[in-house]
Amino acid sequence: MRLKLDIILRYALMLITALAGLWLLADHIYLMVNPLRGLYQHEIIIILCLCILSFGALIFYLAKWHKYKPSIIVISGLSLVFIILLIRLLVISPQTFNIVAPGGTAYSFESHLTSFERFKYIVQTLATFAIAFLFIDIFPKAVKKNEFKYILYTMLAIVYVLIICSYFVDFKSYINLITLKGGDINGSGIKSVFPHKTVYGYVVMIGGFISLLLFAKERKWYWLANVGIIFVHLLFSLSKLAIIIFFVVAVAYLVYVFITTYKEDPKKHKIILFSVLGAILLLVVIFAVLMIASATVREKVKDIINPSGYNTFTTRVWIWNYAFAILKQTSVSLGAGMFYFGSVLKQANLMDAETAIVNNTSQTHNAYISMLANGGVPLLTLYILLIALVVVVLTKHFKKDFNLSLFYSLVLVALLVYGIFEAAPIMLATSAEHILGGAFVVSGLLFHVRQNNEEQVSSNSN
Repeated sequence: MRLKLDIILRYALMLITALAGLWLLADHIYLMVNPLRGLYQHEIIIILCLCILSFGALIFYLAKWHKYKPSIIVISGLSLVFIILLIRLLVISPQTFNIVAPGGTAYSFESHLTSFERFKYIVQTLATFAIAFLFIDIFPKAVKKNEFKYILYTMLAIVYVLIICSYFVDFKSYINLITLKGGDINGSGIKSVFPHKTVYGYVVMIGGFISLLLFAKERKWYWLANVGIIFVHLLFSLSKLAIIIFFVVAVAYLVYVFITTYKEDPKKHKIILFSVLGAILLLVVIFAVLMIASATVREKVKDIINPSGYNTFTTRVWIWNYAFAILKQTSVSLGAGMFYFGSVLKQANLMDAETAIVNNTSQTHNAYISMLANGGVPLLTLYILLIALVVVVLTKHFKKDFNLSLFYSLVLVALLVYGIFEAAPIMLATSAEHILGGAFVVSGLLFHVRQNNEEQVSSNSN
Protein backbone atom coordinates (compact mmCIF):
# COMPACT_ATOMS: atom_id res chain seq x y z
CA MET A 1 0.00 0.00 0.00
CA ARG A 2 2.81 2.39 0.93
CA LEU A 3 4.65 1.53 -2.29
CA LYS A 4 1.59 2.38 -4.41
CA LEU A 5 1.12 5.64 -2.52
CA ASP A 6 4.77 6.51 -3.10
CA ILE A 7 4.44 5.93 -6.86
CA ILE A 8 1.24 7.99 -7.02
CA LEU A 9 2.78 10.89 -5.09
CA ARG A 10 6.02 10.96 -7.08
CA TYR A 11 4.40 10.89 -10.50
CA ALA A 12 1.44 13.09 -9.54
CA LEU A 13 3.75 15.85 -8.31
CA MET A 14 6.00 15.57 -11.38
CA LEU A 15 2.97 15.58 -13.69
CA ILE A 16 1.32 18.56 -11.98
CA THR A 17 4.58 20.54 -12.16
CA ALA A 18 5.08 19.69 -15.84
CA LEU A 19 1.46 20.40 -16.84
CA ALA A 20 1.33 23.66 -14.87
CA GLY A 21 4.58 24.70 -16.55
CA LEU A 22 3.16 23.81 -19.97
CA TRP A 23 0.01 25.77 -19.17
CA LEU A 24 2.15 28.82 -18.46
CA LEU A 25 3.85 28.26 -21.82
CA ALA A 26 0.43 28.17 -23.49
CA ASP A 27 1.34 30.65 -26.23
CA HIS A 28 4.14 28.35 -27.29
CA ILE A 29 2.32 25.02 -27.39
CA TYR A 30 1.71 24.20 -31.02
CA LEU A 31 -1.68 22.57 -30.66
CA MET A 32 -4.29 23.46 -33.26
CA VAL A 33 -7.08 23.39 -30.68
CA ASN A 34 -5.55 25.14 -27.70
CA PRO A 35 -7.96 26.15 -24.91
CA LEU A 36 -4.96 27.42 -22.93
CA ARG A 37 -4.39 30.50 -25.11
CA GLY A 38 -5.41 33.96 -23.99
CA LEU A 39 -4.65 33.57 -20.29
CA TYR A 40 -5.59 36.46 -18.00
CA GLN A 41 -3.17 37.76 -15.39
CA HIS A 42 -5.03 36.31 -12.39
CA GLU A 43 -5.14 32.90 -14.13
CA ILE A 44 -1.40 33.02 -14.72
CA ILE A 45 -0.79 33.86 -11.05
CA ILE A 46 -2.97 30.93 -9.90
CA ILE A 47 -1.24 28.46 -12.23
CA LEU A 48 2.17 29.85 -11.28
CA CYS A 49 1.40 29.28 -7.59
CA LEU A 50 0.28 25.72 -8.39
CA CYS A 51 3.51 25.09 -10.34
CA ILE A 52 5.70 26.48 -7.54
CA LEU A 53 3.83 24.56 -4.80
CA SER A 54 3.93 21.24 -6.64
CA PHE A 55 7.59 21.81 -7.56
CA GLY A 56 8.50 22.56 -3.93
CA ALA A 57 6.43 19.65 -2.61
CA LEU A 58 8.12 17.30 -5.08
CA ILE A 59 11.63 18.32 -4.00
CA PHE A 60 10.69 18.12 -0.29
CA TYR A 61 9.10 14.67 -0.68
CA LEU A 62 12.02 13.25 -2.66
CA ALA A 63 14.58 14.74 -0.27
CA LYS A 64 12.85 13.37 2.83
CA TRP A 65 11.84 9.87 1.66
CA HIS A 66 14.15 9.15 -1.28
CA LYS A 67 17.40 10.86 -0.19
CA TYR A 68 17.22 13.15 -3.21
CA LYS A 69 20.01 15.71 -3.42
CA PRO A 70 19.56 18.48 -6.01
CA SER A 71 22.59 19.25 -8.17
CA ILE A 72 24.05 22.51 -6.88
CA ILE A 73 25.83 23.10 -10.19
CA VAL A 74 22.62 22.78 -12.23
CA ILE A 75 20.62 24.92 -9.76
CA SER A 76 23.30 27.62 -9.71
CA GLY A 77 23.60 27.75 -13.49
CA LEU A 78 19.86 27.90 -14.10
CA SER A 79 19.31 30.48 -11.33
CA LEU A 80 22.10 32.79 -12.49
CA VAL A 81 20.92 32.83 -16.10
CA PHE A 82 17.28 33.27 -15.03
CA ILE A 83 18.21 36.37 -13.00
CA ILE A 84 20.06 37.82 -16.02
CA LEU A 85 17.07 37.13 -18.31
CA LEU A 86 14.70 38.61 -15.71
CA ILE A 87 16.70 41.86 -15.56
CA ARG A 88 16.83 41.96 -19.39
CA LEU A 89 13.03 41.72 -19.63
CA LEU A 90 12.58 44.41 -16.98
CA VAL A 91 14.70 46.98 -18.83
CA ILE A 92 13.19 46.51 -22.33
CA SER A 93 11.78 49.78 -23.67
CA PRO A 94 9.83 50.71 -26.84
CA GLN A 95 12.06 50.57 -29.91
CA THR A 96 11.96 51.08 -33.65
CA PHE A 97 13.51 48.25 -35.66
CA ASN A 98 14.92 48.55 -39.18
CA ILE A 99 15.19 45.50 -41.42
CA VAL A 100 16.06 44.83 -45.04
CA ALA A 101 13.92 42.21 -46.83
CA PRO A 102 15.51 39.61 -49.16
CA GLY A 103 14.44 41.71 -52.15
CA GLY A 104 16.34 44.72 -50.83
CA THR A 105 13.36 46.72 -49.56
CA ALA A 106 13.92 48.44 -46.20
CA TYR A 107 11.19 48.40 -43.54
CA SER A 108 10.75 49.99 -40.13
CA PHE A 109 8.36 48.97 -37.38
CA GLU A 110 7.79 49.83 -33.73
CA SER A 111 7.70 47.22 -31.00
CA HIS A 112 7.03 47.59 -27.29
CA LEU A 113 6.11 45.49 -24.29
CA THR A 114 2.90 46.02 -22.36
CA SER A 115 2.98 45.45 -18.60
CA PHE A 116 1.00 42.23 -19.03
CA GLU A 117 3.31 40.90 -21.77
CA ARG A 118 6.37 41.65 -19.64
CA PHE A 119 4.82 39.81 -16.69
CA LYS A 120 3.83 36.88 -18.91
CA TYR A 121 7.29 36.52 -20.46
CA ILE A 122 8.92 36.54 -17.01
CA VAL A 123 6.56 33.80 -15.81
CA GLN A 124 7.11 31.77 -18.98
CA THR A 125 10.88 32.06 -18.55
CA LEU A 126 10.53 30.76 -14.99
CA ALA A 127 8.38 27.87 -16.27
CA THR A 128 10.98 27.01 -18.93
CA PHE A 129 13.75 26.77 -16.34
CA ALA A 130 11.59 24.83 -13.85
CA ILE A 131 10.74 22.22 -16.51
CA ALA A 132 14.41 22.06 -17.53
CA PHE A 133 15.44 21.33 -13.94
CA LEU A 134 12.65 18.75 -13.66
CA PHE A 135 13.91 16.74 -16.62
CA ILE A 136 17.67 17.29 -16.14
CA ASP A 137 17.95 16.67 -12.40
CA ILE A 138 14.72 15.53 -10.71
CA PHE A 139 13.26 13.03 -13.17
CA PRO A 140 16.40 10.86 -13.61
CA LYS A 141 16.74 10.58 -9.81
CA ALA A 142 13.03 10.15 -8.98
CA VAL A 143 12.28 7.26 -11.36
CA LYS A 144 12.95 3.73 -10.14
CA LYS A 145 14.58 0.94 -12.11
CA ASN A 146 11.47 -0.88 -13.34
CA GLU A 147 9.35 2.22 -13.92
CA PHE A 148 11.10 3.82 -16.88
CA LYS A 149 9.87 1.30 -19.43
CA TYR A 150 6.28 2.17 -18.50
CA ILE A 151 7.10 5.83 -19.06
CA LEU A 152 8.40 4.89 -22.51
CA TYR A 153 5.20 2.95 -23.18
CA THR A 154 3.16 6.00 -22.14
CA MET A 155 5.16 8.35 -24.38
CA LEU A 156 4.80 5.94 -27.29
CA ALA A 157 1.06 5.68 -26.62
CA ILE A 158 0.81 9.48 -26.83
CA VAL A 159 2.52 9.40 -30.22
CA TYR A 160 0.11 6.73 -31.47
CA VAL A 161 -2.89 8.72 -30.21
CA LEU A 162 -1.65 11.64 -32.31
CA ILE A 163 -1.19 9.31 -35.30
CA ILE A 164 -4.73 7.97 -34.90
CA CYS A 165 -6.03 11.55 -34.63
CA SER A 166 -4.35 12.29 -37.96
CA TYR A 167 -6.55 9.68 -39.70
CA PHE A 168 -9.59 11.79 -38.84
CA VAL A 169 -8.10 15.30 -39.08
CA ASP A 170 -6.02 14.70 -42.24
CA PHE A 171 -8.10 12.08 -44.07
CA LYS A 172 -8.16 14.12 -47.31
CA SER A 173 -4.42 14.74 -47.06
CA TYR A 174 -3.76 11.00 -46.83
CA ILE A 175 -5.84 10.49 -49.99
CA ASN A 176 -3.98 13.29 -51.80
CA LEU A 177 -0.60 11.84 -50.87
CA ILE A 178 -1.49 8.27 -51.83
CA THR A 179 -3.08 9.28 -55.15
CA LEU A 180 -0.72 12.26 -55.77
CA LYS A 181 -3.74 14.45 -56.41
CA GLY A 182 -4.33 18.00 -55.26
CA GLY A 183 -2.60 21.20 -56.31
CA ASP A 184 -0.30 21.72 -53.32
CA ILE A 185 1.11 18.31 -52.48
CA ASN A 186 3.52 19.81 -49.95
CA GLY A 187 0.55 21.35 -48.14
CA SER A 188 -0.91 17.85 -47.78
CA GLY A 189 1.78 16.82 -45.30
CA ILE A 190 0.12 15.20 -42.30
CA LYS A 191 -0.18 17.52 -39.25
CA SER A 192 -2.58 15.68 -36.91
CA VAL A 193 -3.69 18.14 -34.16
CA PHE A 194 -0.75 20.48 -34.84
CA PRO A 195 -0.84 23.52 -37.13
CA HIS A 196 2.29 22.50 -39.02
CA LYS A 197 3.65 19.24 -40.37
CA THR A 198 7.16 19.93 -38.98
CA VAL A 199 5.91 19.78 -35.40
CA TYR A 200 4.00 16.55 -36.04
CA GLY A 201 7.04 15.12 -37.83
CA TYR A 202 9.23 15.88 -34.81
CA VAL A 203 6.83 14.12 -32.44
CA VAL A 204 6.57 11.04 -34.70
CA MET A 205 10.38 11.00 -35.03
CA ILE A 206 10.69 10.90 -31.22
CA GLY A 207 8.18 8.03 -31.22
CA GLY A 208 10.46 6.21 -33.65
CA PHE A 209 13.46 6.75 -31.39
CA ILE A 210 11.46 5.41 -28.42
CA SER A 211 10.62 2.26 -30.42
CA LEU A 212 14.29 1.92 -31.37
CA LEU A 213 15.33 2.25 -27.71
CA LEU A 214 12.84 -0.44 -26.67
CA PHE A 215 14.30 -2.68 -29.40
CA ALA A 216 17.83 -1.89 -28.14
CA LYS A 217 16.87 -2.92 -24.60
CA GLU A 218 14.61 -5.91 -25.26
CA ARG A 219 15.61 -7.09 -28.77
CA LYS A 220 12.04 -8.11 -29.61
CA TRP A 221 10.93 -8.28 -33.25
CA TYR A 222 7.71 -6.35 -32.60
CA TRP A 223 9.65 -3.25 -31.53
CA LEU A 224 11.57 -3.43 -34.80
CA ALA A 225 8.27 -3.75 -36.67
CA ASN A 226 7.04 -0.75 -34.71
CA VAL A 227 10.05 1.25 -35.94
CA GLY A 228 8.91 0.49 -39.51
CA ILE A 229 5.31 1.53 -38.79
CA ILE A 230 6.46 4.80 -37.23
CA PHE A 231 8.74 5.51 -40.20
CA VAL A 232 5.89 5.06 -42.69
CA HIS A 233 3.80 7.60 -40.77
CA LEU A 234 6.81 9.92 -40.62
CA LEU A 235 7.01 9.78 -44.43
CA PHE A 236 3.40 10.98 -44.64
CA SER A 237 4.32 14.08 -42.62
CA LEU A 238 6.64 15.19 -45.46
CA SER A 239 8.90 16.65 -42.76
CA LYS A 240 12.11 16.25 -44.74
CA LEU A 241 14.64 16.86 -41.98
CA ALA A 242 12.90 14.55 -39.49
CA ILE A 243 12.66 11.80 -42.14
CA ILE A 244 16.36 12.02 -43.07
CA ILE A 245 17.60 12.17 -39.48
CA PHE A 246 15.45 9.29 -38.26
CA PHE A 247 16.39 7.15 -41.28
CA VAL A 248 20.13 7.74 -40.75
CA VAL A 249 19.99 6.98 -37.01
CA ALA A 250 17.81 3.87 -37.46
CA VAL A 251 19.98 2.45 -40.26
CA ALA A 252 23.24 3.20 -38.41
CA TYR A 253 22.06 1.54 -35.21
CA LEU A 254 20.48 -1.46 -36.92
CA VAL A 255 23.65 -2.04 -38.98
CA TYR A 256 25.61 -2.05 -35.71
CA VAL A 257 23.16 -4.59 -34.20
CA PHE A 258 23.36 -6.74 -37.35
CA ILE A 259 27.18 -6.82 -37.32
CA THR A 260 27.53 -7.51 -33.58
CA THR A 261 24.94 -10.31 -33.59
CA TYR A 262 25.89 -11.92 -36.92
CA LYS A 263 27.79 -14.83 -35.37
CA GLU A 264 24.77 -15.86 -33.29
CA ASP A 265 22.87 -17.07 -36.38
CA PRO A 266 24.69 -16.39 -39.71
CA LYS A 267 22.03 -18.09 -41.87
CA LYS A 268 19.17 -16.05 -40.37
CA HIS A 269 21.18 -12.84 -40.72
CA LYS A 270 21.94 -13.54 -44.39
CA ILE A 271 18.23 -14.02 -45.08
CA ILE A 272 17.46 -10.73 -43.30
CA LEU A 273 20.24 -8.92 -45.18
CA PHE A 274 19.16 -10.08 -48.64
CA SER A 275 15.50 -9.43 -47.84
CA VAL A 276 16.19 -5.86 -46.74
CA LEU A 277 18.51 -5.11 -49.65
CA GLY A 278 15.98 -6.62 -52.05
CA ALA A 279 13.17 -4.52 -50.65
CA ILE A 280 15.28 -1.34 -50.88
CA LEU A 281 16.31 -2.14 -54.45
CA LEU A 282 12.68 -2.78 -55.41
CA LEU A 283 11.57 0.56 -53.92
CA VAL A 284 14.40 2.42 -55.70
CA VAL A 285 13.47 0.82 -59.04
CA ILE A 286 9.76 1.63 -58.59
CA PHE A 287 10.56 5.24 -57.67
CA ALA A 288 12.97 5.61 -60.62
CA VAL A 289 10.38 4.24 -63.07
CA LEU A 290 7.70 6.59 -61.72
CA MET A 291 10.06 9.58 -61.96
CA ILE A 292 10.95 8.74 -65.58
CA ALA A 293 7.46 7.78 -66.76
CA SER A 294 5.28 10.36 -65.01
CA ALA A 295 5.59 14.13 -65.27
CA THR A 296 3.05 14.43 -62.44
CA VAL A 297 5.28 12.48 -60.07
CA ARG A 298 8.28 14.64 -61.01
CA GLU A 299 6.26 17.79 -60.37
CA LYS A 300 4.99 16.57 -57.01
CA VAL A 301 8.48 15.56 -55.86
CA LYS A 302 9.78 18.99 -56.91
CA ASP A 303 6.97 20.62 -54.92
CA ILE A 304 7.92 18.62 -51.81
CA ILE A 305 11.61 19.54 -52.11
CA ASN A 306 10.98 23.23 -52.87
CA PRO A 307 7.56 24.17 -51.44
CA SER A 308 5.92 27.28 -52.92
CA GLY A 309 8.86 27.56 -55.31
CA TYR A 310 11.28 28.44 -52.50
CA ASN A 311 14.31 26.48 -51.38
CA THR A 312 13.90 25.56 -47.69
CA PHE A 313 17.46 26.51 -46.81
CA THR A 314 17.02 29.91 -48.50
CA THR A 315 13.95 30.73 -46.41
CA ARG A 316 15.82 29.68 -43.27
CA VAL A 317 18.62 32.10 -44.14
CA TRP A 318 16.05 34.90 -44.45
CA ILE A 319 14.89 34.25 -40.88
CA TRP A 320 18.45 34.03 -39.56
CA ASN A 321 19.34 37.36 -41.20
CA TYR A 322 16.30 38.97 -39.55
CA ALA A 323 17.29 37.44 -36.19
CA PHE A 324 20.81 38.88 -36.35
CA ALA A 325 19.48 42.24 -37.54
CA ILE A 326 17.22 42.37 -34.46
CA LEU A 327 20.11 41.31 -32.21
CA LYS A 328 22.37 44.09 -33.53
CA GLN A 329 19.67 46.64 -32.70
CA THR A 330 19.06 45.29 -29.18
CA SER A 331 21.93 43.45 -27.48
CA VAL A 332 24.12 40.68 -28.85
CA SER A 333 25.49 39.97 -25.36
CA LEU A 334 22.10 39.83 -23.53
CA GLY A 335 19.69 39.04 -26.37
CA ALA A 336 16.48 40.78 -27.36
CA GLY A 337 14.55 39.35 -24.39
CA MET A 338 13.25 35.88 -23.59
CA PHE A 339 10.06 35.25 -25.61
CA TYR A 340 9.90 38.94 -26.54
CA PHE A 341 12.32 38.23 -29.38
CA GLY A 342 9.77 35.87 -30.99
CA SER A 343 7.13 38.59 -31.20
CA VAL A 344 9.64 41.00 -32.77
CA LEU A 345 10.80 38.37 -35.28
CA LYS A 346 7.23 37.66 -36.36
CA GLN A 347 6.63 41.38 -36.90
CA ALA A 348 9.75 41.46 -39.06
CA ASN A 349 8.65 38.45 -41.11
CA LEU A 350 5.22 39.98 -41.75
CA MET A 351 6.59 43.31 -43.00
CA ASP A 352 7.55 41.91 -46.42
CA ALA A 353 5.00 40.08 -48.59
CA GLU A 354 7.54 37.52 -49.83
CA THR A 355 8.82 36.50 -46.40
CA ALA A 356 5.29 36.59 -44.95
CA ILE A 357 4.18 33.85 -47.36
CA VAL A 358 6.80 31.30 -46.26
CA ASN A 359 8.00 32.59 -42.86
CA ASN A 360 4.88 33.66 -40.99
CA THR A 361 6.45 32.55 -37.74
CA SER A 362 8.02 33.67 -34.48
CA GLN A 363 10.54 30.80 -34.65
CA THR A 364 14.15 31.14 -35.82
CA HIS A 365 14.29 27.55 -37.14
CA ASN A 366 17.63 27.21 -35.37
CA ALA A 367 17.93 26.23 -31.70
CA TYR A 368 21.31 27.91 -31.22
CA ILE A 369 20.36 31.22 -32.83
CA SER A 370 17.13 31.04 -30.82
CA MET A 371 19.09 30.73 -27.57
CA LEU A 372 21.37 33.64 -28.53
CA ALA A 373 18.53 35.85 -29.76
CA ASN A 374 16.30 35.24 -26.73
CA GLY A 375 18.86 35.27 -23.93
CA GLY A 376 22.14 36.35 -25.45
CA VAL A 377 25.51 34.88 -24.50
CA PRO A 378 24.39 33.74 -20.98
CA LEU A 379 21.54 31.58 -22.29
CA LEU A 380 23.54 30.15 -25.20
CA THR A 381 26.46 29.39 -22.85
CA LEU A 382 24.13 27.65 -20.40
CA TYR A 383 22.63 25.61 -23.24
CA ILE A 384 26.07 24.53 -24.48
CA LEU A 385 27.23 23.68 -20.94
CA LEU A 386 24.15 21.51 -20.36
CA ILE A 387 24.86 19.69 -23.62
CA ALA A 388 28.50 19.30 -22.55
CA LEU A 389 27.34 17.86 -19.21
CA VAL A 390 25.30 15.20 -20.99
CA VAL A 391 28.17 14.45 -23.39
CA VAL A 392 30.63 14.01 -20.49
CA VAL A 393 28.23 11.68 -18.67
CA LEU A 394 27.67 9.73 -21.87
CA THR A 395 31.40 9.42 -22.59
CA LYS A 396 32.12 8.03 -19.11
CA HIS A 397 29.30 5.52 -19.52
CA PHE A 398 30.47 3.98 -22.80
CA LYS A 399 32.59 1.27 -21.19
CA LYS A 400 29.77 0.24 -18.85
CA ASP A 401 27.04 -0.15 -21.49
CA PHE A 402 28.33 0.34 -25.03
CA ASN A 403 25.06 -0.70 -26.69
CA LEU A 404 22.87 1.84 -24.88
CA SER A 405 25.53 4.55 -24.98
CA LEU A 406 25.91 4.18 -28.74
CA PHE A 407 22.15 4.48 -29.19
CA TYR A 408 21.88 7.62 -27.08
CA SER A 409 24.95 9.09 -28.81
CA LEU A 410 23.34 8.66 -32.22
CA VAL A 411 20.05 10.19 -31.07
CA LEU A 412 21.74 13.06 -29.23
CA VAL A 413 23.88 13.96 -32.26
CA ALA A 414 20.81 13.65 -34.50
CA LEU A 415 18.75 16.06 -32.38
CA LEU A 416 21.65 18.51 -32.11
CA VAL A 417 21.90 18.50 -35.92
CA TYR A 418 18.11 18.85 -36.11
CA GLY A 419 18.46 21.98 -33.98
CA ILE A 420 20.53 23.64 -36.73
CA PHE A 421 17.47 23.87 -39.00
CA GLU A 422 14.62 23.84 -36.47
CA ALA A 423 14.19 25.72 -33.17
CA ALA A 424 14.10 22.48 -31.18
CA PRO A 425 16.21 22.92 -28.04
CA ILE A 426 16.26 19.66 -26.06
CA MET A 427 17.73 21.17 -22.87
CA LEU A 428 15.62 24.32 -22.48
CA ALA A 429 12.42 23.38 -24.29
CA THR A 430 9.75 26.05 -24.66
CA SER A 431 6.99 23.99 -26.29
CA ALA A 432 5.22 20.68 -25.74
CA GLU A 433 6.82 18.64 -28.51
CA HIS A 434 10.35 19.75 -27.62
CA ILE A 435 9.71 18.80 -24.00
CA LEU A 436 8.81 15.31 -25.25
CA GLY A 437 12.19 15.10 -27.02
CA GLY A 438 14.13 16.50 -24.08
CA ALA A 439 12.41 14.18 -21.61
CA PHE A 440 13.18 11.15 -23.75
CA VAL A 441 16.82 11.91 -24.60
CA VAL A 442 18.17 13.84 -21.62
CA SER A 443 16.12 12.27 -18.84
CA GLY A 444 16.36 8.80 -20.36
CA LEU A 445 20.11 8.96 -20.76
CA LEU A 446 20.76 10.33 -17.26
CA PHE A 447 18.34 7.78 -15.78
CA HIS A 448 20.11 4.82 -17.41
CA VAL A 449 23.53 6.11 -16.38
CA ARG A 450 22.42 6.49 -12.76
CA GLN A 451 20.81 3.04 -12.72
CA ASN A 452 23.89 1.35 -14.16
CA ASN A 453 26.15 3.16 -11.68
CA GLU A 454 23.97 2.05 -8.77
CA GLU A 455 23.94 -1.55 -10.04
CA GLN A 456 27.74 -1.52 -10.34
CA VAL A 457 28.17 -0.15 -6.81
CA SER A 458 25.77 -2.79 -5.51
CA SER A 459 27.60 -5.63 -7.29
CA ASN A 460 30.98 -4.38 -6.04
CA SER A 461 29.73 -4.24 -2.44
CA ASN A 462 28.48 -7.82 -2.73
